[in-house]
Amino acid sequence: MNKLFKFLILVISLVFIFSCGIEKFYYLPQVPVGNITTTLNTNAVINIPDVLSSSEYDEYAPGYSFYYRIYISHLDISSQILPDEMTTINSTLRSDYNFFEPYTDSTNQTSVLNANSFRNRNYHELELYGININSVITRAGGTFTFNFPIIPGDSPFLEPSGYFLFRNSGTGNNNGILFELDPGPFFFYTEDLVEGTDTTNNINNDVILRSDRQSGFAYISIYIVAVGANPNNFTRIFSKPTHIGVFKLPGVP
Repeated sequence: MNKLFKFLILVISLVFIFSCGIEKFYYLPQVPVGNITTTLNTNAVINIPDVLSSSEYDEYAPGYSFYYRIYISHLDISSQILPDEMTTINSTLRSDYNFFEPYTDSTNQTSVLNANSFRNRNYHELELYGININSVITRAGGTFTFNFPIIPGDSPFLEPSGYFLFRNSGTGNNNGILFELDPGPFFFYTEDLVEGTDTTNNINNDVILRSDRQSGFAYISIYIVAVGANPNNFTRIFSKPTHIGVFKLPGVP
């Protein structure tokens, strides 16, 4: 009787496994860090491989998103910004970088992004002025350059399209947070950017001040990540992110 019981349990288990199937793991490939070349803190060339166009990812409806956050600082740095310098720029910059580091590590398979990962760090999806960024940087990839001019009044822009980079107030491609942009949606450092920031009242939620309130300059940190939809429940799925770099925003004339 005991052997018969064990046999029935085995049969039932096998029927359950084969009838239900094994749950599929939904995966999107990371953009290799070696595909990104930065010059000082003024531009980054990103070579996005044409991998999402593969039929393997069709059901995910994938594309690319760029997440950013603006950090106010008292330092004027013209060289490439390395992790050791982030704390002196703004301690939160280093804290955020440390938080995302396990996610960016291609060998770490236990740290997986979800919809709250960027949101909880007040990172927002980058936009372009006058056009949906996903119609410019498509799933087919390509080579693109993010430019942050050093000349005051020259707005950061994307090549080869020439579109200006645009802050996200939650009205376009967004991470679900609506807030007010002060003094406006373009990426510049101004005194108004500092004085207007009040995240308690949802003003400039994409900006973080220094704890000592020192200012004079602003820097932006950007990540690229492949994003798609789980075809079963339509929740967003993310690849591992790749840190593009930290760049100094131009001032105004």
